[in-house]
Amino acid sequence: MTDITLSLTDAIIARLKADVALTGLVAGRVFDEVPPDAAFPYIQVEIGSVENDPADGGYEGYVIYPKISIYSRATGTVELKLILGQVLASLCGGTGSPPFTLSSGTLKMLCRYLDTFGLDGDGVTRTCVAMLKAVAEA
Repeated sequence: MTDITLSLTDAIIARLKADVALTGLVAGRVFDEVPPDAAFPYIQVEIGSVENDPADGGYEGYVIYPKISIYSRATGTVELKLILGQVLASLCGGTGSPPFTLSSGTLKMLCRYLDTFGLDGDGVTRTCVAMLKAVAEA
């Protein structure tokens, strides 16, 4: 399980960093570990949770929920929504098939699951957390 979640995290980060339109919005600031001096806006990629899903076909499968957090200090939510739209276009596409492969395991599906917006406790930083749903085989 660790290998497939690490592989998925690495693939998501690589895909987002390679997206030219997204680079125009966040200047390549896509992290798994955010540096303390990171400029805004930026994106953090983590794995929210993992479920073992061995039911069909006798393979070792997983349902993985990648968590994409977007941080902005712009007024309102327009910047967050523009970034989120590009993240979803890059990762989920619209073709029904995953837009990239994993170095370990096979990605069967990646789609949008849930988005939440909020204002951090500092009263300045706005956040969008997008949970995605991935189905993968080890």
